[in-house]
Amino acid sequence: MRWPGVLAGELAADFAIVEEGLPGRTAAVFDPAWPHYTGLPYLLPALESHAPLDAVAIMLGTNDVQESYGRSAAGIATDIAALAEIVVRSACGPEAGTPYLLLVAPPPLGTLVGPLAEASYGPGAQASRELGTLLSAVAEAGGFGFLDAGTITSFSETDGFHLDASGHGALGRAVADALRDALSERG
Repeated sequence: MRWPGVLAGELAADFAIVEEGLPGRTAAVFDPAWPHYTGLPYLLPALESHAPLDAVAIMLGTNDVQESYGRSAAGIATDIAALAEIVVRSACGPEAGTPYLLLVAPPPLGTLVGPLAEASYGPGAQASRELGTLLSAVAEAGGFGFLDAGTITSFSETDGFHLDASGHGALGRAVADALRDALSERG
């Protein structure tokens, strides 16, 4: 069970949850080996196909810190800000308005297990620790909701860059609480 499934269970009485999560997705990095993993060109068609949307939650950044992409935390936050701008301009909310946007900063990388994980993600550990602060600033500047998943859970001890079942549960419940509160304020 991934956190969007937990979210769906929490909000099922009031909302239908559309899960568009893809393991390995990046915010905007194009990887020729995995071209369909880039979030930027996918976001607007996904929004339009599911409109109208009351809310959109975006949690990206973990895959972007991989050594092969060479991205800084500031670069990743800028990419996610571009995704936020797409949501704001999409007119995919109720009555062709703007859906509520919740930016979720992923937890910082944990202890990486194995030489491949260390080589792939290890150089990006500092960027993963900086991303929450930068995404908080993006959310504040844009008037978006923000949740720092690193204050809710951490990546599993199994590999250091995936959530375990309890992490998915905690994050799904926290996102549900954040969305429930925000949407009740919006009316």
